[in-house]
Amino acid sequence: MKRYVYVLICICAALMICLTGCVDKAEGTTLEGLTLPTLSDGQMAVVVKGDGYECHTVTLTEDIRTCEDALDSLYEQGALDIRWSDTGYGKYIESVGGAVPGTGQWIAVYTDMEEYRDSGAYAVTYLVGERTLTSAKTGVSDLPARSGSVLYLEIAG
Repeated sequence: MKRYVYVLICICAALMICLTGCVDKAEGTTLEGLTLPTLSDGQMAVVVKGDGYECHTVTLTEDIRTCEDALDSLYEQGALDIRWSDTGYGKYIESVGGAVPGTGQWIAVYTDMEEYRDSGAYAVTYLVGERTLTSAKTGVSDLPARSGSVLYLEIAG
């Protein structure tokens, strides 16, 4: 009898291992209602999720090298309200576009630039049309502003 139980346990364990590898994992959540702006050469998009989606196009110049610079440019133009503090490691976004995090929340940064996507266990991925936006592994101060790229900001936590 013990032998049959042992064999049954081995068969169940083997099936669990095999079937676990066959489960389709979600590639990401689709951001419904978001349409990204059409970008020309030398432009990037900045999208902020508050009550809805606020989309901006930033024309890159020699002065706009990072996403921090792009956000600062939008602020200086009066196109985007942003509050941040300098942490010594880079800017910490306290609020953006009217989105103010509550207790235990923060402004999360997402990018479509492959080499700057977080690949850790807690990375979050969104799909927008053909674009994949994933949690950035750096903050906006170290994230480059690149032609054709998308910076997406939302409250998380």
